[in-house]
Amino acid sequence: MIDAHVLHHRMTISLSTRLKAATKLIHAEVERTNFVTRLLGGTMSRTAYCALLRNLHPIYVGLEDGIREHRGDPVIAPLADPALARTSALVQDLCVLHGPRWETEIALAAAACDYAAHLRHLGGHQPTLLAAHAYVRYLGDLSGGQQLSRMVRVAFGGDGGDVTTFYDFGGPTEVVRLAAEIRAALDRIATTESQAQSLIDEATAGFERHRDLFRELARAHPS
Repeated sequence: MIDAHVLHHRMTISLSTRLKAATKLIHAEVERTNFVTRLLGGTMSRTAYCALLRNLHPIYVGLEDGIREHRGDPVIAPLADPALARTSALVQDLCVLHGPRWETEIALAAAACDYAAHLRHLGGHQPTLLAAHAYVRYLGDLSGGQQLSRMVRVAFGGDGGDVTTFYDFGGPTEVVRLAAEIRAALDRIATTESQAQSLIDEATAGFERHRDLFRELARAHPS
């Protein structure tokens, strides 16, 4: 049993702070995968990058369909900000980088299909837990994604057309506002330790799912 003083201390720490601390190790593990190091190092091929975007697409569809369906819930509503949604941006970048038949011409990884199915299940049965995946995806897009935008533009932007719509949330002020909005929404969600731990566990599982996806993509697209 958790000591009452320990429990009180945990509940005085914001959920967004606890999420960052609890997922630090698995987050670092994800960043060390071969696929991500190639992306961060600017050595990823265009084909592999398109495969990444293609496999992120069903994940965002599952996440954003669930959030949109429950946007009337005050817990979920802040995450339904249209400025956060990435699905249409992924489509736009894929059309520029690959072409209009990206959906049928680029294979889906099993890990992406499993992740998307899990998000659809949460949307139907435990929509509050979608907030954990919003934390994993959106805060990453708003932070490290801004650095990736520059790398992608240099590597793949020579053919004309914007190839970094996925990372475009507006100017720096808007990026800061959206990140703060997500953290504030998370900090309001968990009113009990059980709820907080469920969200922490779900965010950890979200990073693990990303690790599995990136490992699968690395095998399909070796350097």
